[in-house]
Amino acid sequence: MVTFRTRLIRTLLLLLLSFQLHAFDIQPRIIGGEDADPGEWPATAALLSASIYNNSLALGEGEAQFRAQYCGGSIVATKWILTAAHCLYDDDDNRLAASDVLVLGGVTDLSDPGQIREVSRIYIHPDYSQISQDSDIAMLELASEVVPPTASIPLYGGDPAAGSDATVVGWGILENGTRNFPYILQEVVLQVVSESDCNAAYGGTLTDNMLCAAAPDKDSCGGDSGGPLMALQDGE
Repeated sequence: MVTFRTRLIRTLLLLLLSFQLHAFDIQPRIIGGEDADPGEWPATAALLSASIYNNSLALGEGEAQFRAQYCGGSIVATKWILTAAHCLYDDDDNRLAASDVLVLGGVTDLSDPGQIREVSRIYIHPDYSQISQDSDIAMLELASEVVPPTASIPLYGGDPAAGSDATVVGWGILENGTRNFPYILQEVVLQVVSESDCNAAYGGTLTDNMLCAAAPDKDSCGGDSGGPLMALQDGE
């Protein structure tokens, strides 16, 4: 049994929602970032399409992982992945089954060998709205534990201060108008925007469960969805 708390959406693992910088313009990308160092973000996981992965294995495991990756997630315990609810619906808004999703941990480069785990159960926040994207949060229970070098990440207690730095990571498209996906995990530093400023910019459409972060010429959404927005708390 998973008990959801809406407050989780405002934690250290602030899920990358499509409104983060460009309202509901869903285009998968991290723009203005740089390659992450190997092993730099051991709590970051990739969500893979099981069908694409299995159908691509003839090309090699690394290429199958690269082709199948479509969302991100964060390891919060050895058998639990925190991600975005909208990552668990197909293009026709049908909810995915646990067997449709695989989780890849322990890699920075998608072509490297990692830890692939099947998903045993999917838990979507009961208040999730596909229209407003409110409560866009889900938990994946893995069929088996991930092991080092993966690591779990703690949740943020409270809210990051407006103007403070927060790091986003993901494997989304690198530039607009292309299909230029990276093999190597990208990282970009944004600044937290106050709730009042962000809500004013978006015409009052944000809810109390949403948080904004932005920086000039830097962006993330879509293929990076479900991944972490990470901020220091008490210097850690």
